Amino acid sequence: MTIVNYMNKKEITFTILPSVFWYISFGLFYKFFVLGILISAVILGFLSIVLFRNYIHWIRIKSTKLKSIVYSTGLGLIGSLILYTIFILGAFFLAYLNLAFQVEELYSSIYSVISYMKQQILLYVGLIIIGVFEEIYWRGALQEIFGKYLFDKTKEYWVFPSLYYTFVHLPAFNIALIAAAFVIGFVNGFLASKVGILTTTIAHVLWLEYVIMLPLTVYI
Repeated sequence: MTIVNYMNKKEITFTILPSVFWYISFGLFYKFFVLGILISAVILGFLSIVLFRNYIHWIRIKSTKLKSIVYSTGLGLIGSLILYTIFILGAFFLAYLNLAFQVEELYSSIYSVISYMKQQILLYVGLIIIGVFEEIYWRGALQEIFGKYLFDKTKEYWVFPSLYYTFVHLPAFNIALIAAAFVIGFVNGFLASKVGILTTTIAHVLWLEYVIMLPLTVYI
């Protein structure tokens, strides 16, 4: 029997939703996928808070509140730099494979959103919202739902929602984007299981801002 056989209807519906939202965002409105992901992340994040707030662990570190916050924040800063460094290396690798156009296509979509919004600052704010609410849903609520049913079988239960996070990005048909989802899913999935989503939220938000302020196209 699979995990789905044990989940209740609310949990199953909650789990399926991103496969629909991400498909619509990437498959039907790819040129403006950032807006689609923004709307999807906010919906899923609010549902997480309303339905599964007790599953969300911002800090798992057992220490004083101040030390835990400082430690989690520091790890988030380091994590964001690691994620962006991996992305730079990935850009070089795609260029080596003559696939640099995949990165350029990604930025073309992002710049379309900037043009549509008229104000670049709105995109920066939108990316913060995406980073926060994606972590609340993916590494907060959903990951712990998987942990609820899989923890006794494997302490690495976070791998499964991380794979799912990669899977929902497949409709984009963009190697750079799918690779990014894979890296973020696994790095943040691991960190969330160990230290909580305050760290992964900081890492995710800062990484998104780096991607816009320090475009990968500079390296290819």
